[in-house]
Amino acid sequence: MTHDRSAARSPEGVAELLEIAASEALVIRHLTDCLEQLTQAHAAQRELSELTSAEVQDAVARRRTISVRGISA
Repeated sequence: MTHDRSAARSPEGVAELLEIAASEALVIRHLTDCLEQLTQAHAAQRELSELTSAEVQDAVARRRTISVRGISA
């Protein structure tokens, strides 16, 4: 966007300003979704930190088995 006030008042400048202003709801929705994903990631990290090594190793082994089966299917 331009910083020159006279350019901002041109039809193109006004159109650009309207487009930016209209995008606010979409940007807020996107940020809200990102915050929810971040919150879920932190919750998963907390839960994972409470697992034993054996539980983590078992889960990793199961993921590998499923992955290999998916590739060969």
